[in-house]
Amino acid sequence: MSADTLKDFETAIRQQISQEGREPVSEDRVTLLLIRQIVAEYRLRATEREAELNELRDEEGEPLDGDYASLDERRFDVALEDSDDLSGLLASLEELLP
Repeated sequence: MSADTLKDFETAIRQQISQEGREPVSEDRVTLLLIRQIVAEYRLRATEREAELNELRDEEGEPLDGDYASLDERRFDVALEDSDDLSGLLASLEELLP
């Protein structure tokens, strides 16, 4: 989630809450909602990557087509994507720190 996207999401949260007629929301509440959104997006991407790998494996984790090299290559690519995504998650969370 980029800084602009994060700011847009924060603005949307504030607008939604103000339209519901509630009292102004605390900064802690907004931060908590942002953290939940960021983590949910991260988990969704991780789940999608795992599902992609599962489509290539049988119940025992063996490649469906017997092509271990291809499965291992995709697993390596997914591990790199996971690492990059984790770095992005941490950066997004760090932006929320005071």
